[in-house]
Amino acid sequence: MCLQTPFIDALDFSENLDHEENYYDKMIPVESQLYLLVALKRVHEFNVIHRDVKPRNFLYNRFCSWT
Repeated sequence: MCLQTPFIDALDFSENLDHEENYYDKMIPVESQLYLLVALKRVHEFNVIHRDVKPRNFLYNRFCSWT
């Protein structure tokens, strides 16, 4: 099964990691990575496997809320 999503107006996690002038303090990216790992573990519990796990494939909106 292949899941395609419609266009989502959001930033990807790698954009945040690449910016020198970051909107977050230094601990938030670490905390965000923990949330990503927890979410990935939860998805795996439903036997869903993501074939291309990388920061660019995790999205969040401009209000720093994960989408």
